[in-house]
This record gives sequence, structure tokens and C-alpha cells, in this order.
Amino acid sequence: MHNSNNAAVRYIDSSFGIMLLVVLLVTGILAVALMELLVDTLSDVGIFFLI
Repeated sequence: MHNSNNAAVRYIDSSFGIMLLVVLLVTGILAVALMELLVDTLSDVGIFFLI
């Protein structure tokens, strides 16, 4: 009983760690995409103002 309980806790810990990694990865990708979008928008606006 005690061993299976520890295994369950360990499984929850590892799955939580994987979830955290996935969340960080997705956040990083979104941040990069937003930065590129922002740069594209700024360059478009800059070109628009120059013209």
C-alpha cells in the first residue's frame, strides 16, 4: 500500500513536471511569435509613415 502510494505521488510529480515543461515551451513559442508579429507590424507602420 505504502509503495503504491509513493509511486502515485512520483507519477503525479513527473507528469506535473512534463506539463510545466510543455507550458514553458508553448509560452516561449508564443512570445517569439508575438515578438515577430510586433516587429512586422512596426516595420509595416514605419514604412507606412515613411511613405
